[in-house]
Amino acid sequence: MRGLCFIIHNLLESLHQPIGNINSWSANVIATLLAIGDWGYFLYQGIIYPLGGINILWPLFSVANQILAGMAPILATVVLIKMKKLLHVWVTALSIIFPLMIILVAVLYKIFSLDPKIKFLIHALCFLRLCLKVGRWLARSKDMGQMQHIISNDYVNMVLTVLFMAVVL
Repeated sequence: MRGLCFIIHNLLESLHQPIGNINSWSANVIATLLAIGDWGYFLYQGIIYPLGGINILWPLFSVANQILAGMAPILATVVLIKMKKLLHVWVTALSIIFPLMIILVAVLYKIFSLDPKIKFLIHALCFLRLCLKVGRWLARSKDMGQMQHIISNDYVNMVLTVLFMAVVL
């Protein structure tokens, strides 16, 4: 949570300079409320999601987990460089390439795949076509509002996945 608050401080600092001050009590409260609100939003969406909460939370969790695992060798490389152990940097630097390539390919596949079971963009487009052109919705959805909810959550997942990968790159 502390890391997320620090990231929020840095992002909001460009909008309003005093929010970037990590020693300010009010700036810390704002960043903490935003961090809690973000997680609260995803938990709430998981509760009201027509296809079950795990279906919206799990893709984001899995992408974030794999990206975090790919970032560990980056941290180790930076630590070795700061310690001036340049002879050993190649070990961690080489271990960065493979996991991040796999993660990048998986993220691109997750976003641009043509299989709706793999999701995000094509999943949202299939449901959008089902709603608008055919006028039907899934059996687990009670109305068109819930189908819109499914579609918007796919777009949110896609945008956050791209944001996660952009942060790593």
